[in-house]
Amino acid sequence: MAHAGEYGANRSVLKPERTQANAISNAGSAPKLHSSIALIYDQQTQRPLYTKNSDTQTPIASITKLMTALTALDLFELNEIVEVSTQAAQENNGGGLFPHEQLTVRDLLIGLLVSSANDAAYALAEHAAGGTDTFMVRMNQLARELQLNQTLYQNPTGYDDPPNVTTARDLAVLSLQVLEDPQLVEWLGLQQAVVYNTAGNIRHFLFTTNELLGKNPLIIAGKTGTTDLAGEVLISVVKYQGRLILIIVIGSTDRYADTQILLNWLQYNLAWQ
Repeated sequence: MAHAGEYGANRSVLKPERTQANAISNAGSAPKLHSSIALIYDQQTQRPLYTKNSDTQTPIASITKLMTALTALDLFELNEIVEVSTQAAQENNGGGLFPHEQLTVRDLLIGLLVSSANDAAYALAEHAAGGTDTFMVRMNQLARELQLNQTLYQNPTGYDDPPNVTTARDLAVLSLQVLEDPQLVEWLGLQQAVVYNTAGNIRHFLFTTNELLGKNPLIIAGKTGTTDLAGEVLISVVKYQGRLILIIVIGSTDRYADTQILLNWLQYNLAWQ
């Protein structure tokens, strides 16, 4: 498995500004992680609280689907009907979609974000006027508009060939945009869901790919990704002391342990006053 950075390099703890009423209460040693890249980021101050190789460009696997979702919302209405092509259905990984069945954009987004469905990602991309190529152009335009300057998307799923690349800092900015939409946050926090095609004769049972949902009450949402190039990837949305905190790990061999380690570090070392 290829990792995007060296362990232990470019690691730092950044103290928030006192003017933001923050305080590091017990800034201990940096946590020992299985991941090559990590970031803890505060939504309110839009500042990193802990970084490890957070400016290293890296493949991101299915974390890509956060931008796929934002692009679909930019191009389509939620009640728009999408017909699943045979080619999209052949990407049968997560959604269980059938060729020529029809679903709404809303239900495809639920499959995309709950079960990380590759077939839903391609069905949405193909629905764009001009098809997948047009959808990918818009994905990258949105990245530029959000000033994700180290980000490049080449497919709507997160496949390694060709890879989508970004940095943990860019992912934090992207995640802040996702947090602006309560519906997306709700879907990213679901442990399971059921959606129907528009005819009502096909049910799709969807289950989260995120093992931390429902196990740690502080974690309210998240998105997983795994490929050979990206390793294990996880973005977690944590509600802590009335704030939303992002925990991002990339290039991990145990993303759930790393996320818990970083959450423990946050709880032991940081307090807001």
